[in-house]
Amino acid sequence: MGYILLGQVIEVLTGKSYVAACEERVLARAGIKAVSLDRDWGALMQAAAGWALSGPEYLAFARLLRVEQHSVLTQETSQFLTTPDDSWTDADRRIGYTLGVFVHSGQHSLPDFWHAGGHNWTQTDAAGGPIDEVRGTSFVLVGDGTGWFASYDGLSAGTAPDATVELDRSFWSVRDSVSSWPEFDQFPSTGLGAT
Repeated sequence: MGYILLGQVIEVLTGKSYVAACEERVLARAGIKAVSLDRDWGALMQAAAGWALSGPEYLAFARLLRVEQHSVLTQETSQFLTTPDDSWTDADRRIGYTLGVFVHSGQHSLPDFWHAGGHNWTQTDAAGGPIDEVRGTSFVLVGDGTGWFASYDGLSAGTAPDATVELDRSFWSVRDSVSSWPEFDQFPSTGLGAT
């Protein structure tokens, strides 16, 4: 409900639809065009539905969380995001949840960001016919600039937490096994990027 309420607040304050306001103020800054909410859930769940984005588009959005990447965040908001003093999710105060993403003050000069979401709905008596949908997405943006995105059908963190944890571990393992990285940012080759 929090995200649905936030979407309504955005519409009232901007005088535009949630999609138009987010496209103009955030997503276009990442080079994302033809913005839309999730094809199935957007009309029902509005701002809580999630966006219909490709992997590169999702990562282009995530890169906006970094001040040095032409962030859409003010300096004060960026400070709030990267120092979640009142939003820790673990006893060691290393992982926080703020502004819709998890933040980890890890081994790099910049924090790691990640988020996972999904839709799980099974209903045999739905008006338009039975619904049996399970899908999810996740992204990680590491403090050193590496990142990845995954989209999966048939499972989500809510229905198969062990599988999604193993997927996450596998991504980190692959990343940690790379011994040589390009010396320049290859992301612009996707045709996306901060404007």
